Amino acid sequence: MAKTTAGATETEWRALYDAADELKALAPWDWMLDSDLFAVRDPESGQIGYCCVMGYLGEHYALAVYLGADGLRGYEEVASGAYNDRPAEALFAQRCLMVSFEDRERLDKDSYAQIKALGRTYRGRQAWPEFRDYTPGYLPWQLEPPQVRFLTVAIQQACDVARRVRDDAECLVGPEEGQMLLRAYVAGAWTERWHRPELATPVASEPPPPVDELRLTRLAGRRLKRLGVWEVDRLLFPRAVQGEQGGRPYFPPTLLIVDSASGMVLPPMITEPGAWRQAFQDHVLDLCEQLAGAPREIRLRDEALADLLAPIANALKVRLLRSADLPALDDARAGLLDAMGRAGPDDSDLP
Repeated sequence: MAKTTAGATETEWRALYDAADELKALAPWDWMLDSDLFAVRDPESGQIGYCCVMGYLGEHYALAVYLGADGLRGYEEVASGAYNDRPAEALFAQRCLMVSFEDRERLDKDSYAQIKALGRTYRGRQAWPEFRDYTPGYLPWQLEPPQVRFLTVAIQQACDVARRVRDDAECLVGPEEGQMLLRAYVAGAWTERWHRPELATPVASEPPPPVDELRLTRLAGRRLKRLGVWEVDRLLFPRAVQGEQGGRPYFPPTLLIVDSASGMVLPPMITEPGAWRQAFQDHVLDLCEQLAGAPREIRLRDEALADLLAPIANALKVRLLRSADLPALDDARAGLLDAMGRAGPDDSDLP
């Protein structure tokens, strides 16, 4: 499922496919690991892309270019094992551009049509190049014109760096810990220097949005029933939905709340990427108003969600407890995914 991108010229697309062909022929995954990161600065925007060669184990041949501090944070989270228990969701934590080499039958129909329109031919397994933009919460998508141009130069620079690594396995080791090789186009030529990247602030460390103080004050002043224990978690709704007509499909962030004693699932909140923080806060206030009550305790495992709900819990005298063990919620989540016919984001939605 992909949108054919208008705007990039045929010349730009041909340059991108030429770069991909060079990368495939070079096969840097034969000697590089996905931990051998290096950086390339976009000559147009100045944004830094952190490049990762994949395929050393012979399973998935690709080059990912993680975009900026947010992209690097996503890479670090995946590499640290944060998504080991839900690997399909790791795809939707990544902010990167990627060229991968696919079997013909897994190639997106628009990618195949584009290859044919350009008069290119590929044969064999994992031979067909496909280009994708990964943005957290959204379906992988075809590239916009500036992304076509940046991925082209990133692949070209990756080939140059890979040849050096082949000859000198230590060439990516900086003089100081935490430094990374950065390639940048300066005064008409590609140069390099050592760069110390900064990671984006984790979502869990961001201050929560302001709560509707008027609603919260009114609720705190009421004689609220105590409703027992709620188990709460956030997840990606396991089916992509279409936003605006022709817009990019996304996986809606979903707030799932389950009564711990009965296993009853309260009305969930399903929203859009980027809007979940405020929407989740408002939804908890909505439930308390509708039920004329508040839970005695909220149990959750997600740090960002705990920070988000802390102002509400404090005002309504609700105990907030971090716990990895949420049996009622996990049962409800499994039931939801079973009803959807799978155990995570649908493989048919992936590139």
